Amino acid sequence: MPQTYVGELGRTASDPAHFLPGGAWLQPVPRLVPSYKQTILSSSPVAFWRLGETETLALDSAGVSTGTYVGGVTQGVLGAVLTDPDSSAALFNGSTGYVTTASGLGLAGSLSFEGWVGHAGVAWSASHEMITSQLSATAYLSVLNGNAFISLVIAGTQRTLAGAAVPTTGFHHVVGTWDGTNQRVYLDGVLGATSANFAGALTTGTSSLIGTFDKASLFFNGVIDDVAAYNYALSSTQVASHYNAALGKVF
Repeated sequence: MPQTYVGELGRTASDPAHFLPGGAWLQPVPRLVPSYKQTILSSSPVAFWRLGETETLALDSAGVSTGTYVGGVTQGVLGAVLTDPDSSAALFNGSTGYVTTASGLGLAGSLSFEGWVGHAGVAWSASHEMITSQLSATAYLSVLNGNAFISLVIAGTQRTLAGAAVPTTGFHHVVGTWDGTNQRVYLDGVLGATSANFAGALTTGTSSLIGTFDKASLFFNGVIDDVAAYNYALSSTQVASHYNAALGKVF
């Protein structure tokens, strides 16, 4: 049975390596956990809107596509990523509120959309509630009748995929990807659905939107936080690491 050693201030351990000569306590070196922002930026998004501002501009942390808040948006509400210095988000009113940018992201090949959503216990609409959309491209990430959902126009044909049910309480991480062959939808770091094989070029959008499909319909009714887009398909490992980073976990 291992012995117990007592260090200064009465601390104990079963391994003498925890103590310096004379019984001084050897503090373990803390493991630094990257912030959520650092984790996302390390995955090289083409756009990353944190949505924590209190001014009219929705800043793009990737530095490419700053947006503007329009209509019924309450800024500075509590967001999903409480472990990060920027823990604020935006509350969209479900009828007039959205974010728009001046141009699209040129996503013509593989891609990923990502965001956090909260619905405050309110039932989901039977139709789409848009997380993010590429205007005029029918390319979007949404919640449809309570399920995570991605739509893309691939080689001129709309291809859609529904994933797992998104709870109405708490915050949830929604990701949709296309790797040039398969669409995938993830919820809270877990793969929920994979499509059949599709090939071809994507229809590209003229503007990036958050909280609406086209500035006039399919508005989001709740909190959206930390929306990102990528010009490649995030891997399952990357999606899980993004979800865990928001919880303050590192592996």
